[in-house]
Amino acid sequence: MDLIERASRYIARMPGAVSGQSGHNDTFQAACILVQGFGLSPEQAWPLMVEFNAKCSPQWSDKELRHKLSGADKAVSQKGRGWLAKGAEWVPSKNWQGYHSVPEIKKAVFESEKLKKFAGNWARTVDLVWLANRSAIDPATVTASRFLELLYEPSEKVCVFTNEHTARLGDGVELWPDVTPALAGPEPRPCGVWYLAQPVTGGYHPTDDGDKMSCRNHRAVTAWRYMVIESDSADTWQWLGALAQLPLRLAALYSSGGRSVHALVRVDAPTKEAWDAMRDGMRDILTILGGDRKTLTAVRLTRLPGCLRHGKMEEEIARDANGAELVGPDGKKVKVKRYRRFATPMLQKLLYINPRPDLAPLVEFFPRRDVVKQWCELAAVGVSSISEQGAEKIERALDYYAGRSVECRVALAEWRGEV
Repeated sequence: MDLIERASRYIARMPGAVSGQSGHNDTFQAACILVQGFGLSPEQAWPLMVEFNAKCSPQWSDKELRHKLSGADKAVSQKGRGWLAKGAEWVPSKNWQGYHSVPEIKKAVFESEKLKKFAGNWARTVDLVWLANRSAIDPATVTASRFLELLYEPSEKVCVFTNEHTARLGDGVELWPDVTPALAGPEPRPCGVWYLAQPVTGGYHPTDDGDKMSCRNHRAVTAWRYMVIESDSADTWQWLGALAQLPLRLAALYSSGGRSVHALVRVDAPTKEAWDAMRDGMRDILTILGGDRKTLTAVRLTRLPGCLRHGKMEEEIARDANGAELVGPDGKKVKVKRYRRFATPMLQKLLYINPRPDLAPLVEFFPRRDVVKQWCELAAVGVSSISEQGAEKIERALDYYAGRSVECRVALAEWRGEV
């Protein structure tokens, strides 16, 4: 009897895993028996795991089975790898932890010095003007509605949120392009406006636990087109300098209306599993450079550029009527979230857009225009030679770039008659 047949007979004696009854542990135990006990490679063990899976309720996906085999391959057996292959006998036990252990795998963490070194001189070179000059379309001319028109097909639907915590249409969620009051202009919203990066069906779908219906979960997605990368930890200038050097298909860059910058990366994954695989392949390097690891999910809300936000929710220590800090039963200070209004509304600002991006770093792109020269020259023509609509467009563009251009700042002041 050869080794594979012996392993197959051994697995046949094991009861299938049942959800809610240590199913994960039982399946991992089977994988460890095959890989650690019989010394099989994950590839050799695969057909035997498929046999075991036929007895499981419910059955595992191929991806989940391969994950179990991969974990078993990294495990350490107290009896040494291949001990069952030598003819030893062992009755399967629920105490599989006593025989196998998985070494802890350290997750990548943000390393500010590596970000600083990688960003280098690009940290101050890549700014709004630099990006706008390389954008497929001048970002100063792109409204919120136009932004969505550029990135999605006319037949597609996009969930737009003025309340990021809801999943109910009409309750802080609208479907673009069917209903667009939130996109009529940069009107202020308490905490801003978000959109779901992937297009959706526009209907409700059951959540994984089956007890709720949602318009924004993975079952509602019609195309796994984008990946959102953001950072609340990295220095903004260093983060931009790093993003501009990475070989990503950058479809858009925009601010959150605060200090962070969101990157919309085009991936065009055929399935969620393929999307996850793409994410897993780049997650560690993005994390080291400052990308928020937990936000790298396939169904992700991100800020909608062209809209204003009036403030944000901040966590603080709860206090009683006398101002004393509240402490919970566990002895820890009680924390609550409170709304903080900004002194002036902040624009969720588009920095760069390219609906059909190439897989290449932005630092390799040549400028398409000179936004400072273009708008300053138009402003120099004078209001009398321009329509009212054109005048508003020029003033908006000058104001758009005034924060990063002295020339635009001076031209804007002259335009408004302030000098």
